[in-house]
Amino acid sequence: MPLILGICLVALVATTGCSNGGDSADSTSADPEDHPGFAVYRKYCRTCHQGGVSGSPIFGKKEDWEERVAKGRDVLLQNTIDGMPPAMPVKGLCMSCTDEELDEAIDYMLSALED
Repeated sequence: MPLILGICLVALVATTGCSNGGDSADSTSADPEDHPGFAVYRKYCRTCHQGGVSGSPIFGKKEDWEERVAKGRDVLLQNTIDGMPPAMPVKGLCMSCTDEELDEAIDYMLSALED
């Protein structure tokens, strides 16, 4: 297993069990828990995207997302589904997530760029 993926997996395992531990950094203008993609983001995506683990685009940081957003929404979803070696795991490790749920998580992350 590549070191970068291993680091992401360790971070995921370390945070998955946390339920309400300090979500203040995940705030957007509306209550984030009302967004349909929030739960998936919180459980699977934020482990890497909150701090930019292994070069992942940081939640809410426009310049990190510009190049990815420019490729289009369909590419973002397909890259999430397929994964992007060496660091983005297939389905962001949410193997039970539907494509729609992953798309909602992407929408949640992109909504943080609208400020």
